[in-house]
Amino acid sequence: MELRGKRAVVTGASRGIGEELARQLAARGANVALVARSVEPLEKLAADIGGRAYPADLMERSARDALIGRIEADGPIDVLVNNAGLLDTVAFNAIDPSDIDGIIDVNLHAPIQLARATLP
Repeated sequence: MELRGKRAVVTGASRGIGEELARQLAARGANVALVARSVEPLEKLAADIGGRAYPADLMERSARDALIGRIEADGPIDVLVNNAGLLDTVAFNAIDPSDIDGIIDVNLHAPIQLARATLP
């Protein structure tokens, strides 16, 4: 896919795989919209690659509901990379039930909601 001039959204962009994906997309000419809950690293990355930061906590439904509209207010989305995710490294039976809800929200509900909102 030709990325030059395309608008790409990367969730979980403040570090790790998301950060590297954002850097690679920008290096290939994409206009990158960066999403993460960590504001400072997100804004630094946006400055480094010429992207735009959209801080959001994908665990919050209201943040997910408003996110695509915020991003599209600055232009259409061509590519969505649902990279954000939560991982708990304790034994499954030791995870607090409220933490399981958060994991499901970020790892399942957020990608589904963002993809559905981006498609139209």
